[in-house]
Amino acid sequence: MSTDRKSALGGGIFGTTPRHKVPSTPRSPRERERVEFDAKSPTSSKNSETHCDESNSDECFHESSSSVSTPQLETEEFHSQTLEKVIRTARNQTYRLGLGYFVVRNRRPSEMELSAEDRDGIERSSFAQEAPWNSVPEDRVGVKSLKEFLGKLIYEQIRNDIPQLQSEIEAHIQKIDASLREIGNPSTSTLEQNLFVPEVEVKAREITDEAFHSRYENEIFTECENLKLRQHARASNKKLSEAFIKYRNNRAFSSVLNSRNNEDGDGGEYN
Repeated sequence: MSTDRKSALGGGIFGTTPRHKVPSTPRSPRERERVEFDAKSPTSSKNSETHCDESNSDECFHESSSSVSTPQLETEEFHSQTLEKVIRTARNQTYRLGLGYFVVRNRRPSEMELSAEDRDGIERSSFAQEAPWNSVPEDRVGVKSLKEFLGKLIYEQIRNDIPQLQSEIEAHIQKIDASLREIGNPSTSTLEQNLFVPEVEVKAREITDEAFHSRYENEIFTECENLKLRQHARASNKKLSEAFIKYRNNRAFSSVLNSRNNEDGDGGEYN
């Protein structure tokens, strides 16, 4: 093979054999293993052939019978493989998702001031004309297609959730209606509505009078223990008397009405 032919193929001989063999010491097993590894390296050309004379380390040359890989070719091949993977993913053929994928185009700096309609038009024409993006289904490219898909998805979700939400609202209304009936019948007439406030005032006065006189037969005192005013006053007085007997004048009153509830005011507990 002539030198011109090899140059045309992009190959060549890297290191030539010497004109006269010079005696040299044999390679060690480890050095021979390294030579064999270099000869089988994946970075070499696809159709390359390595010739080595094991008896003489100087008689080793590498001849290529096909194109030699260059950084530019490797970059283009890597870009092509990466783009192919992206297209397969966009078609939902690699990492499958239930809702699939959408491909959108980023705006260029000169397109930042464009309206949404102009942006959609440029994006649509770009995906329709440029390969390999034109192989992706039209309903899976562009911001407009993504908006339409999400709109339908949200609509279906709401349509499925409304019946359940409606039943929950109706159940809550029934619960509130039942609690209102326990208070009493609704005031439908004007007279009943006018008498409602005086009736509430009379009931409140009766409850207050019963609390001051320790008459706790009314059901409201069972439901709300805090309304038993005289009972709580006697219990507090007993507690204070026992504290005076035990500690005498060695303890002082706190500056709050109830230190446990942090109620500000004059007077307070005996601590």
